[in-house]
Amino acid sequence: MAYRIRLGVPEMAALWNGLKSGNDSGTASRDEQTMYRKLGKAMKLLSENPRHPGLKSHEIRALTRRYGGVKVWESYLENHTPGAGRIFWV
Repeated sequence: MAYRIRLGVPEMAALWNGLKSGNDSGTASRDEQTMYRKLGKAMKLLSENPRHPGLKSHEIRALTRRYGGVKVWESYLENHTPGAGRIFWV
């Protein structure tokens, strides 16, 4: 079963579209290419299995309480890296 990923925050959709267009046209910087690859891989894994071990997805209870019981999750874009990227999703 695959889950559908929807970028509900306009800034996230703009970021993804910018990374994708830069990558497709060959104008993306090395950092943008890396972010596109990592974010794309994470979204693919989330769509296939939100509990994929590589994502290390876990609920952020403080944010769940703040947003009235809507579960807020955090998943890793990378591991074993200082300042590693994370994504938050509901």
